[in-house]
Amino acid sequence: MIFKDDINLREFPFKMELSIKPLIEYWENSLEGSNSYRNHLIEKLRDDLNNAPELYEPITSSEVIEKHNELIKCLFHVIFPEAFWEQRIFAGMHPFTLKSFIHSGEYGRIIKPIEDSVPEKLNMPADILLERRKVGIYSFILKKYYGIDADTSYPFIFRFDDPETGLDRYLKFNLAAEFMDVKLNGELKKLTIEEMEFVRDNVTDFDAVSKVLPPENFTLSGFMILNAIDVTDQEIVSSMKQDLIRKDALNTHNGFLRMQEKMQSLLRNRDILMGIVELPAETNALFENGREIVFSFVMDNKDIDCDCIEDSLYNKIYETREPVLVNNLEQLENKTKLEERILVQGIKNVFLSPIIFDDRMIGVLEIGAKSPGVITPASILRLETVIPLFGVALARGMEDLENTIQAIIKEECTAIHPSVEWRFRNAALNYIRKREDDEYVDMEEIVFRDVYPLYGLSDIRNSSTIRNEAIKDDLITNLNMVNEIIHTANTHRRLYSLDELNYRIGKQIESINFGLGSGDELVILNFLKNEIEPIFKHIRDFDEEVADAIERYKTRIDPELGFVYSRRKAYEDSVGKLTDVICNYLEHEQVGAQKIFPHYFERYKTDGVDHTMYIGQSMVQRKKFDHVYLKNLRLWQLITTGSIIRKAEAFKKHLDEPIDIANLILVQNIPLAIRFRYDEKQFDVDGAYNVRYEIMKKRIDKAEIKGGEERLTQPGKIAIVYSHQAEADEYLEYIDYLNAHGYLEKEIEQLELENLQGVNGLKALRVTVNMEKNLVEESLSVKEIDSVLKI
Repeated sequence: MIFKDDINLREFPFKMELSIKPLIEYWENSLEGSNSYRNHLIEKLRDDLNNAPELYEPITSSEVIEKHNELIKCLFHVIFPEAFWEQRIFAGMHPFTLKSFIHSGEYGRIIKPIEDSVPEKLNMPADILLERRKVGIYSFILKKYYGIDADTSYPFIFRFDDPETGLDRYLKFNLAAEFMDVKLNGELKKLTIEEMEFVRDNVTDFDAVSKVLPPENFTLSGFMILNAIDVTDQEIVSSMKQDLIRKDALNTHNGFLRMQEKMQSLLRNRDILMGIVELPAETNALFENGREIVFSFVMDNKDIDCDCIEDSLYNKIYETREPVLVNNLEQLENKTKLEERILVQGIKNVFLSPIIFDDRMIGVLEIGAKSPGVITPASILRLETVIPLFGVALARGMEDLENTIQAIIKEECTAIHPSVEWRFRNAALNYIRKREDDEYVDMEEIVFRDVYPLYGLSDIRNSSTIRNEAIKDDLITNLNMVNEIIHTANTHRRLYSLDELNYRIGKQIESINFGLGSGDELVILNFLKNEIEPIFKHIRDFDEEVADAIERYKTRIDPELGFVYSRRKAYEDSVGKLTDVICNYLEHEQVGAQKIFPHYFERYKTDGVDHTMYIGQSMVQRKKFDHVYLKNLRLWQLITTGSIIRKAEAFKKHLDEPIDIANLILVQNIPLAIRFRYDEKQFDVDGAYNVRYEIMKKRIDKAEIKGGEERLTQPGKIAIVYSHQAEADEYLEYIDYLNAHGYLEKEIEQLELENLQGVNGLKALRVTVNMEKNLVEESLSVKEIDSVLKI
């Protein structure tokens, strides 16, 4: 029997009845005769029980419990000591349910108000919980009547919101059935050996066992005992371990917030804040190249003054590798900018711990609270098993990030060119060999000395001006179209506000025609988006002519950007196609150039294409370098540059926006050294003097002829920039050779250049490419054109 008002116990296949008779019998059987005090107590209980005969019978109403609550509570003291009645969480439960009929004060405070929702907050779905109840009952029956010990117990973990803090707490429910009994409804069914084996092997399958032992043959009588233990720390730590295994544990906003919420539950305070500073492996100075992981108390997009680190708490951690706890930052003497930055955020109580992985400090864990004394030495003990997990998660995150970076480098960059791959292979083999004897060995430096640089540039002529003109045209087109819409609407319904808009649109057009400023584009786009387009939905009903004008406008604007993107798109597409032609041609010609002599080659594509080559003895392993190869490569570069000019000219007819390219070559006879930078995975010139060459590369495209304002680089021409006459003499020989074959025009300009910032005394030769004569067959094939146009 069950309480009639207990809806949670309905529609259950077993008959169950609540009875405390097993507890009464325990008192009578175990306590009688033990000593005079207990005998006196049992006599008093007998007198009280004689006045409550209904307690010997199955209890079918909650009124019986309420009437004899004090007596039942006294009986339960043999199970739950009175001294713990208010502090511990325990209760007497209906048979094989999570419904209490008597409970301790702590149970009443925490669980009783939400008892109906307990099944929803257990560590298993409701349907599985129901099945486990059935299976648990059968294991109880099998043990009593058939001697089959089938332990199907499972730990129930209950998650709830702490009524004081609102944070997650976890209780482990231990259920005991010492005061339960099974009554037979009829005679006990005798099982065959086969049936015994079947029910033992299928005890977890309720449907299978119920066919052998129907549930209606049994009645469960008595009560269950529930004892709950707080396992919040264990569950939170376990949950944090599971989260830290995930790849997004710390590197995503949601993952970080989940971790912070668990930290709040672990430290029992809703106001706890968490931050993490990552210290990359390649840094030796605190916060140099450091970064915040989602959030940090002191890092903000690497905005930190390294000078303020000295004498700070963070520097103390970095030097000692020991955690620091400050009860109240306001009372800390000699505060630095870092501590002040934390206080500004309202954080007074702070705990900072180094994050160690493989005996290396890779980060700082920050935990803070706005009130002093929230984080204490005692609460920090709960973090001892957690902090090492942050090291594993942070290290894995750093490794995953590095793997991603390396994958991008391999796919997108050409830093390790095939011509010098042998040198990297040798360095790697040496590293492996040395590591066998010394685990702290580093990769050796890779430097190529006495190499000759060759630099060439094919730059889009007046790219900034053309782009600005394209933007200007698109904006005017956009404004004219909305002007037409507003004007049409105004003819069908005259509104002063539309007149005012027309006036403002006209002012915008007039302003653009006068000149496009740096912020004008954004202003106009915001004007269109926020002030013009919102009224379309109101004026489109003025007349069908207005609606048609609005539809025409929508077909003209870019669906993703939301504004006219026609001329600019044509320009950017044209630049992309033309630079692709140049890149494809350079890559194709490089195959033959490498056969002249192996050399390092790299090219970059922006508004144009620039390429750099290095050649010298140190860059080859088993070949003998001679200056004849350098001369061949320089002549190859000159011929290739002329071919690029002719190809670009031939390809112009396939472009939506006509654009020109200007080409130059930078000459340097003095060899230099280049060093591979492991941190940036690329080569840089090595040495202070050699930096001058890099400065020239960056600035010569803007060079002007001395005594005037004419740009050195001009369409259809090759500018050859040099510093010493010997360099010019060598190229004059190449020019004479190409003139003889009709590859270049006869005229040769010898020019002096205006001084550039940091570079003085440059000169140049300038020659015009013969567009009519091909040294080799260079006309674009249909296949080549098609391949570029489809890019």
